[in-house]
Amino acid sequence: MMKIDLSTWNRKEHFEFYSTFKQPFFNVCATIDITKTLNYCKQNQLSFFICSLFLLGYTANQIESFRLRINNGEVDIHDALEISCTVLNTDESFSFCEFGGMSNFDLFYQRAVQQLDKIKNGYKSLTS
Repeated sequence: MMKIDLSTWNRKEHFEFYSTFKQPFFNVCATIDITKTLNYCKQNQLSFFICSLFLLGYTANQIESFRLRINNGEVDIHDALEISCTVLNTDESFSFCEFGGMSNFDLFYQRAVQQLDKIKNGYKSLTS
């Protein structure tokens, strides 16, 4: 992780503007063609959910702006992101589930299957 020097950062004005917002966050939405990924998952009997998490996390790690985080009024750029999400429990409550990093698909997939199996078998967690 590296701290951004706000005094020389080309996005300083944007940071200062959005820092005044109560919720200074935004979403990115896009239409994408998932046909090849869906076919790959079906042909290899893989979970599309897990595969899509890997691809989203891997892609986010390739884009520097997606690795920026605000910590105590400063901007940090992380070397790598890890994926986590909420997962629906059988009683319709939810748990947080950590999947780890995206450097190796096979390892990520194996860990994700293990984490999701814990949830399916009754493990509940509101902390990752």
